[in-house]
Amino acid sequence: MAKYDQAVCPECSKKSLIPLVYGQPRWDIFREQEKGTCRFGGCMLKQNSKRWVCTECGAKGDDEELNSCQSDDKSEFAALCHPGTAALVRP
Repeated sequence: MAKYDQAVCPECSKKSLIPLVYGQPRWDIFREQEKGTCRFGGCMLKQNSKRWVCTECGAKGDDEELNSCQSDDKSEFAALCHPGTAALVRP
């Protein structure tokens, strides 16, 4: 669940993003939610479903919103949020 560890919330500028989990949760996901490392997003994942929530301000969004506001160096952002894809993003 480390995908958003270094990502910054576009609303409050804090590193407090955790993933939203969709579908029928397994028992280990219940434990992760209790720890505060993820939240349930609902039963069904839709095309416009949000991917993350900020634990500080409650903002929700998708990865494209983060990509447009994080860093001028898009390859740096890709490395943080999508390990292994930095070489695919042109600076």
